[in-house]
Amino acid sequence: MKTVLALCAALLLASPALAETVRPESIRVVDGDTLAIGGDKLRLLTIDAPETHKPRCAAEAVKGEEATARMSALIRNARRVEIQDSGRRDKYRRRLVDVIVDGRDAGAILMGEGLAVPWRPGRAAWQERYEHWCGR
Repeated sequence: MKTVLALCAALLLASPALAETVRPESIRVVDGDTLAIGGDKLRLLTIDAPETHKPRCAAEAVKGEEATARMSALIRNARRVEIQDSGRRDKYRRRLVDVIVDGRDAGAILMGEGLAVPWRPGRAAWQERYEHWCGR
């Protein structure tokens, strides 16, 4: 019995946080892949949107503004926003999350519209993103 209880406790502790529904008006869009709720910053887990802070080229700055505007519209026009927390944080201490807007994955919407690409770690992936946004 103790083993079963210990296993259940371990599974609960290892599980990511449950999804939370938040009011759209409580969310501030920082850029295409970063949101803030109060003092808490959230980073979309699976995408990378073009940079608006220190863009690597003029084309990336333009696309970054488009991605930010689109994410803002998604959030602003939503009836329901759900934050699915992975339970992890990135190197900047932002919570890594999926954002579901009216039942649709916000990151997938941005990727489908050409305003984000899949996020992958590493220097080669960074170079691919640079070439994608800047054409070099």
